[in-house]
Amino acid sequence: MVLTPPLAVVGPIYVGWVYDTTGSYISAFAWLAALVAVFVAIMPFATPPKSPTDTVNGRQITPE
Repeated sequence: MVLTPPLAVVGPIYVGWVYDTTGSYISAFAWLAALVAVFVAIMPFATPPKSPTDTVNGRQITPE
């Protein structure tokens, strides 16, 4: 989720630059597809964040 906004800004600029440089979208979309494939492969290994802890006495904070 942290990478989504920057990639949403940079992606179209990159694709436009590749088209202007090569005259084709194919290489740009291939790179973007490869990036998506890497992220999809990594996602099963992601874990939810740990609960916050009270830093004063080390107890876990439970929502009320």
